[in-house]
Order: sequence, then C-alpha cells, then structure tokens
Amino acid sequence: MIDRELLDALGDATFIHGPDGTVLAVNKATETIFRLSQEKLLAATVEELSAAEEGYTMERVGGLVQAALAGEPKTVEWRSKRGDGTVFWSSVRIAAATIGGETRVVATVRDISDYKETQARLEAARESYKMEAIGRLAGGVAHDFNNMLAAILSASEQLLELQTDDEARELCALVVSASERAADLTRKLLAFAGKGRTRSAPVDIHALIHDTITLLGRSIGRDIQITTQLAASPSMVLGDIGQLQ
Repeated sequence: MIDRELLDALGDATFIHGPDGTVLAVNKATETIFRLSQEKLLAATVEELSAAEEGYTMERVGGLVQAALAGEPKTVEWRSKRGDGTVFWSSVRIAAATIGGETRVVATVRDISDYKETQARLEAARESYKMEAIGRLAGGVAHDFNNMLAAILSASEQLLELQTDDEARELCALVVSASERAADLTRKLLAFAGKGRTRSAPVDIHALIHDTITLLGRSIGRDIQITTQLAASPSMVLGDIGQLQ
C-alpha cells in the first residue's frame, strides 16, 4: 500500500516503480514538474521523459536500477523533458525501498535548471576574469619590453648612421628592421591589454587579408583550406592595422 498523502507531501518529483520497471505511482510534484497528468505519467517511458540526446536512454537507466536493487543507490544529472517538449537539467536519485512488504524502485527528480544556469554564468565570469588577468600581464610585460626596445632601436639607428662598411650597414639595418617589427608586436600587445594607443591610417583591407592568410597558413593544418572572395571597392579603410589584424 502506497501512502498517497505522504507521497504528495514530497517536494521532488517522485516515481515509484515495480522491479520490472512498471510505474506504479507518481506524486503531484511530478505532474507539476513534467507538466503531464498522472495518467500520462503512469504510461510514459524513460525515452518520452528524457531529452533525445546521447546517453539518456533506457539502457543506462536499467544499469542504475540494477545497482539500486543491489543496494547501491545512484544519483546522476539527467536531461529530462516536459510534456510540452522543453528540456531541463535534473538531478535524479534512484534507490530501492520496501513498500508494503514489496521491493520497489523509487526515482526522485529535482529540477536543477537554475543551478546549472548559475554554474554557467560563474564559469563565464571566471573566463572573463582570466582574460582580464592575461591582458594585464601582457600589458605589463609589453610596457617593460617596449622601454628596452626603444633603447635598442635608438642605438641601432645611430650605429647604422656611423657605419661606412656596406656589410656592417646591412647588419645594422637588419637589427633596425627586427626592432621595428618587435615594436609593432609590442604595440599589438598593448592594444590587447587596453593600454596602447591606436593609430588610424588608410589600410588596404584586401592586402591585409592576404597577409593574414599567409601568416595563418604557417600554423593551421594542411587539411584546412582558406578561400577568399575579395570584392570590396574601394578596398581602403581607415583603421589601426594592428587591431584589424
């Protein structure tokens, strides 16, 4: 005999099954959470009350029931489905109990949608803080490096002017060129960190895309092919080339 008054007093959706899986009773909370009548719930299958997603099957439930009957209650997170088709996260606990002298399988279902949503927001906030911290670190390193680079660039330019030997001038020119490229990279890091100054200038967007694809081609796999359809006319835009890249 199932005590209906006691069953309906439970706040979580509760299913009482026979050992063969037949649903013997559900409480009022089950009707509210799943938005189905008692009659439909008593006839519903696991698949009908679960999301059509991988892993939420009768076979998996069967394993949980067998564990419960062996004296090992199980609690899992489950993607449940309401009568109107909406899917929600739930925490399902399956355990065996003796009711009226008979062994029964009791499944309680708790809607944890709000918890999962809060969890997702916290994770997004952590990622945001992480990116902010990386930006501050990059900005600090780039700022210090930029100061040292300015001295290197200034000295190499002066050294270039003093050279008369062609080979020495060529080597100095390489140092100047490398320093200028490093300065451009530092400027990009500062822009990423929100500490750099942007410099707007006319930029050929077609040429910029071509250069970017050339750079990407060195890092992406050979099985990835990038195609372009460059049809802007005119192709010149006003912007900071570092940020555009």
